[in-house]
Amino acid sequence: MAAAHTRPHDLRASFPHGAISRRACYRFFRDTATGGRGDRSGLDVLLLALADSQAPGKASGAEASNDLAGIATLLDYGLAPETAARQPLVDGRRLMRALGLSPGQTVGFLLESIREAQAAGEVTTEEEALDLAAELLARRDG
Repeated sequence: MAAAHTRPHDLRASFPHGAISRRACYRFFRDTATGGRGDRSGLDVLLLALADSQAPGKASGAEASNDLAGIATLLDYGLAPETAARQPLVDGRRLMRALGLSPGQTVGFLLESIREAQAAGEVTTEEEALDLAAELLARRDG
């Protein structure tokens, strides 16, 4: 948690003209998870970041307000019921069957890419997920 507690500030700074993207929110929670998928340790990191941002001697004014807005965006994403209930659109077996793949790193890469695109709202159905995987595979092989 201590190592990641400045990440919300860094994320907010990466989006100076708008809200933190859903893809970035997904990556934050993925990267701060300590217990695998579904782990919401990122919420603890956000609380630590919030406490740190409010400590005496820390930023004030617009910078502090921006930090709070970034933390709020991440909290909204992390606490949203659809975030907690999100089920993967495809699993490894379905992906391998559809694309004629063998188990391995490529399947893991494709599954993570699909999960990220799903979290960003770019794919919402199994068909879209498989199309994305096929496109990524073609780009990777091409």
